[in-house]
Amino acid sequence: MKIFKNILMAAAVIVAGILSASAQQVDIFSATRTYVIAPPQNFGVNGGVGLWTNTAVDHVKLAGRVKIDFLTLTNSGTTGGTLSASVYTSPDNTNWTALANYALITGPTTDIITNLFYPGTNTCANSVLLPGTVTYPTAATAGYSTPYLLPLQFTNTAAITLNGKPNVQIGFNITDQPRYINIIYSAGGTITNFTGGALLTAMPVSPF
Repeated sequence: MKIFKNILMAAAVIVAGILSASAQQVDIFSATRTYVIAPPQNFGVNGGVGLWTNTAVDHVKLAGRVKIDFLTLTNSGTTGGTLSASVYTSPDNTNWTALANYALITGPTTDIITNLFYPGTNTCANSVLLPGTVTYPTAATAGYSTPYLLPLQFTNTAAITLNGKPNVQIGFNITDQPRYINIIYSAGGTITNFTGGALLTAMPVSPF
């Protein structure tokens, strides 16, 4: 029995070492590039509709699936007005077409984690923008009970609602898109002030 326990402990140490080494190889900071596709700005609205367009981004140095993070807030809570964003693409920076086939995350999922080494109050409720839905299968019909992440579908085409949703993220394949990308904001209603911005994060095909 003692030998068996020692084997298990040795195996656990090896697995932990492998996981640790793998984690150290992940480098999101250096491996990806983040573009300010819409600089932080204030949108003043008073009973009408406003339209704001940011400067286009040339994504010729990017490839694969990318994400755009929208951060939005208002000084009037979440009622009284509207704010939406539409992503447009263009081959020539002149003729624009609305982006289609994107996945949409409109709010964080709460991920509760407890530190078992320090029980009691050492629990965090993390807010995570998951690219899918945590699904719990029925063991009797599925044959297993382990939860899994059901991926989001890349089928969205409409404008992105931002009012009442301070954290919004979309994903799409930038390789399939024309060279230039732009964001057009549209605001309306009686909100005094919206503030928002957007960041595009992607894998580069160029080192700089």
